[in-house]
Amino acid sequence: MTLALVITCLNVVVSPVSGGVSVDCAPIPSPIITPVPIPTVPPTPVPTIAPTPMPVSAAQAAQACVASVANGSPLPACVGRDLFPGPGPYRQVISAGAQPAPNSAAMVQAYFGGGGNTVTGLMWHNGAAQATYSYGRPLYRASTSDPTVTFHCATYCAMGSAVGVHLPAHAKPEGGSDSHLAVYEPDGTLLDLWGVSGGPPWANGQTISAGTVAISTIDGTKYSSNDIAPAFMRNAIVAGGMVTPSGVITLAELQAGTIQHELYGVLSCVASSWVPPATQGARTCTDGRPAIPLGSLLQYVPDGAAIAASSMSAESKIIALAAHTYGIRIADTGGSSGLMLQAENQASFWAYGNGADPFIAYAQAHGWNHVVNSSVDRYIHPLQDLGLPDNIRVLAPGN
Repeated sequence: MTLALVITCLNVVVSPVSGGVSVDCAPIPSPIITPVPIPTVPPTPVPTIAPTPMPVSAAQAAQACVASVANGSPLPACVGRDLFPGPGPYRQVISAGAQPAPNSAAMVQAYFGGGGNTVTGLMWHNGAAQATYSYGRPLYRASTSDPTVTFHCATYCAMGSAVGVHLPAHAKPEGGSDSHLAVYEPDGTLLDLWGVSGGPPWANGQTISAGTVAISTIDGTKYSSNDIAPAFMRNAIVAGGMVTPSGVITLAELQAGTIQHELYGVLSCVASSWVPPATQGARTCTDGRPAIPLGSLLQYVPDGAAIAASSMSAESKIIALAAHTYGIRIADTGGSSGLMLQAENQASFWAYGNGADPFIAYAQAHGWNHVVNSSVDRYIHPLQDLGLPDNIRVLAPGN
């Protein structure tokens, strides 16, 4: 019987041996495997999203602006741009279709038809010794470290007295007879005062008499029902209701060459009636003239192109353009004739400033008239080149 051996071998190796052959299964060589490189995939960058800045509201801009007021320095430029935001007449551009009051021409002629220097306003005084002649509404910023005082209201007291408010120790009131003083308080309110008695230094716990105490805001919000619109209130320290420092022509505005609000106007007397936003009367004319009502808005008639092309001085052009665009609000009475505009008061510099007076330096650099006599030492920029009465009109209420 023959046996057959079947060998399954994938890799046969036959070797001769004695008496036959040797069959072996050699190991299968391992294949050489070349690794395939794995492609490197760059990581997908995570997009970087820049944080979107929170929008700054008009109220926040106003608060930030007044917080930058530095006692002793001129008011910052933002005062004219950012204070008193919101709907209302203060920053409203006069429309092209605005109509004059029915008797505008007669009223303008009655006040400005006599010729001469019919507009004043750009006037700064040379030194604190001139404070008696300096009118306006100085603004200070108080901190919690300033003296805590009480302002006792003595005359027109619809809003009562102000108890536990802060007052910078050396804050000077207006030197003129109105003795205005305004303080931005740490709580964000505006303390507006008329007829302040006495003067600095103020002491902690002191009670100070004031003819009127009014509290409002500068950020467009309402403090009380007395607030009519941004920059205007009932029972204010001025008859026309304008809140400090609304309407003031600041040094910063003259330097920047632009004013973006109504101007504060004063006449010697007004009609026995008034128009909004005024809520009361003031010194009434007794000479029978067709009088302008308190609260009226006056507009300079020539437009921006005509003003730019005119031969007026640089300061007159700045004021004329503001008077054309926003108007002049008749806010109070005083003086003897014509129209007075209110410029920034120097009391804060006299109280806290150092070095050369920046207001006088500007006036000297721009060639203002230096008026010196036995009692006054002041620099004045007359606004005679505005060309009144021909170039101004009284607008109908509501414009």
